[in-house]
Amino acid sequence: RGAEQLVKHLNIYFERIISIIEEHGGDVLKFAGDALLCIFDTKLGQKTQCPQANSEEVKTALRVQTLKALRCAEALHEIPANLRTVNEITLQLHIGIGAGKLRFVFVGGMQQRWEYLITDCQKSGGPIQQMGTAEGSAEPGETAIHVTAAEYVSEELIKPVPIFNRSNQKEKTLVVAYRVHKLKKDSNQKPERAPPIVLDDNSVYLIDNFVPGAIKGRLN
Repeated sequence: RGAEQLVKHLNIYFERIISIIEEHGGDVLKFAGDALLCIFDTKLGQKTQCPQANSEEVKTALRVQTLKALRCAEALHEIPANLRTVNEITLQLHIGIGAGKLRFVFVGGMQQRWEYLITDCQKSGGPIQQMGTAEGSAEPGETAIHVTAAEYVSEELIKPVPIFNRSNQKEKTLVVAYRVHKLKKDSNQKPERAPPIVLDDNSVYLIDNFVPGAIKGRLN
């Protein structure tokens, strides 16, 4: 009975999390246990190939999307406690944010099974690595933004708290991320929900090959 209640509450909680991400223009890419990975896409597509470009267009786009991610994180931490409480235990998020260029890779093909991978365009310091560093630095109920991503939105952060490198004693004075407790309020800044995706029959068939068998069985 306890396990059933936990699954029920987690489903309700994750449903609200996904809804907030979508309301702020984000897209959930991956689930891993009780964690998820989401992206706020610049929509620049093939206009800026790897390695990372430093044009003003790219910087502006990354600033806009990084700010969206931060405002989304604010909203996620404000999910009512009644949706986060399971058997008197209150669930809390800790969030890590990075910014930069990603590469999407499709692998597989055996027995009509496919998987997509998300990788950084650069060997080190890419957004996934940034996110991992920031997330690992955030305590429950906190948002941390990697120092690289913070450069895009520095003017929007109010008294960010520096987080120092805890994994390397030789670099323990190096700031790797910032705890974000408050953002400047922008009355003109309204969440922009990502447009719905319309799928035809052929698209549904193609996507079906990416759905794990255990999930597909439940959907059917």
